Amino acid sequence: MLDFHSSKEAVTTASAGAMWINLQKPVIADNTGKFRKVFTDTDLEIFELIAGDVMQELSYPLFTNRQNVALISSESIEKYQLENEQLKKNLSNRQIITISKKTSAVSHYQSYQTAII
Repeated sequence: MLDFHSSKEAVTTASAGAMWINLQKPVIADNTGKFRKVFTDTDLEIFELIAGDVMQELSYPLFTNRQNVALISSESIEKYQLENEQLKKNLSNRQIITISKKTSAVSHYQSYQTAII
């Protein structure tokens, strides 16, 4: 069971994309608690407000008191959605700028090549 990562299914699934690559690796012993380094206290409380009951059913520990229900109010969720849309737009704009810079660099290179010929 602990050598699941070497099974044909694991290898095949891992080759499906970067998201699945860890399926080809054995269990990482120190791979727990990473969320404590990445999540803010607010992130963690929002997550536990939403998933805390299921986490408790599955015997996972909770790290917040889950008291700030305003974090998942309709108004807060709307605010998060607007913020998320803005982040997506900013990311998209950065990608367009990067593509534009690459296109510009290629165009300059092609002009340079033409000038040499």
